[in-house]
Amino acid sequence: MKTKKVRKTISVSPEVDRVLRLLSKRFKKSQNQIIEELVKEKLKELRKEERLKAFKELVEMTENLRGVVGNKRIQDIKEEMGGEL
Repeated sequence: MKTKKVRKTISVSPEVDRVLRLLSKRFKKSQNQIIEELVKEKLKELRKEERLKAFKELVEMTENLRGVVGNKRIQDIKEEMGGEL
């Protein structure tokens, strides 16, 4: 099933125009295909960064909870029980 395309009008600098033409010839693809692939690639990078950030936050949260039971640290519970754990 073919996806419907949306027409966009964009303006680019002469340098970007030159590079876009060069990429189009080099990869034997339309300029539209080149732009679409670059946008998708950038979106993929952003999603990867977001997942990495969420993972780092999760790791940080678990490190902050390490050794904690309820509001007490495991060490405190050990001391209360006379070191029986």
